[in-house]
Amino acid sequence: NRNQFLLTLLLFVTLSIVLQKNHQTLLRLPHLRFIGERPLAVALLISLMVVVPLLDTMTPFWLAAFRILILLNILLLCKVILFDTFRKKVVKGLILLLLATNFLKMIALPTVLLRIYILGVSLALVVMLLFFIRHPVQSSDRPVWLTWCGRFMTLAFGTVILAEVSGKPDLAYYFFIALFKTLFVTLSFYILYLSVSGILELLLHLSPVTYIKESAVPIRTALRPLLIIFTLIALIVFVLVAWEVFPTIYDAFIGLGNLGFSLQGTRISIGLVLGSVLVLYAAYSISQMVQAILLRSVLPRQNIHRGTQLSIVRLLHYALMLAGLLFALATLGYNMTNLTILGGAVGVGLGCGLQAIFSNFATGLIMLFERPIQLGEIILIGTDLGEVKKLGL
Repeated sequence: NRNQFLLTLLLFVTLSIVLQKNHQTLLRLPHLRFIGERPLAVALLISLMVVVPLLDTMTPFWLAAFRILILLNILLLCKVILFDTFRKKVVKGLILLLLATNFLKMIALPTVLLRIYILGVSLALVVMLLFFIRHPVQSSDRPVWLTWCGRFMTLAFGTVILAEVSGKPDLAYYFFIALFKTLFVTLSFYILYLSVSGILELLLHLSPVTYIKESAVPIRTALRPLLIIFTLIALIVFVLVAWEVFPTIYDAFIGLGNLGFSLQGTRISIGLVLGSVLVLYAAYSISQMVQAILLRSVLPRQNIHRGTQLSIVRLLHYALMLAGLLFALATLGYNMTNLTILGGAVGVGLGCGLQAIFSNFATGLIMLFERPIQLGEIILIGTDLGEVKKLGL
């Protein structure tokens, strides 16, 4: 695995230099302050993701060592990310418990001692979770989902205790390890998402292209949902592997993507639907970024009228969304020749009762191109007086 090791090292050194060089900039931004205070931990956490494809081939010792290294970085980052003392203690205790569990797996603890450890930890967690649910600390600040997570974890670790005392240690071990893997993966991907999102924003601010730098905020806003979607997909895949639904990460990706059904001879799978949705949202995100760059930086410098600027970006938005729709249909395996049938149906619809809609559409095009009415103008229609706020198709 020399190539992966060298790539990890190169990425770590590069990120460390960039983050250290922009240390003061990161500290001035409240939501990126944790990166400025722990640049090496963030750089190492992101760099270790390079070896994720190798997890399926790692021995139990090196897999546990990898998790311990990740957890140590998360522990350092949680100290500066979390400000609430209670939550900081809870997360710190959880990380220390995860560290202890991975360390015991790494040293191959004897079966009897491992069973005692599983039972003791499960009992302690059930008691703590019940106290947490029935005697809330700062309940007004606690989100509802956190309470439900506490209930779910109480039920899960209660199942571990029940399996252990009923003489089914294999089932208890399966549930215990799967739960801890789920906690580890969830915590890791949450911190990873915050770190990648912060570095992406920093790179946008450092971009040598002036237009991108000036539009860093809307670009970040447009890209954030895509980052969330990819993070959730990876999280679901890793959780499925943790519960042994699939043997490896690769099998989980393939198996999850192939789930679906057949409709009139056409195979519709989760992978195809998700791919088409991502294509559509990618087209929308690109449109939003291009519009932001044009409206903020490019068009105002050309002394173009505000109404003309909006007409240009609006038409560009429709063109990009149309291209995204065609790509999404192609991703689903839709035969493009069927669009002629759809065009015929639209023609029949226009002749049967959609004349008003088509007339409005044509009027919108005329207003965008010829601009008889400008944005910001005051118009009077009968006795109604109003300001033009927006022009569209």
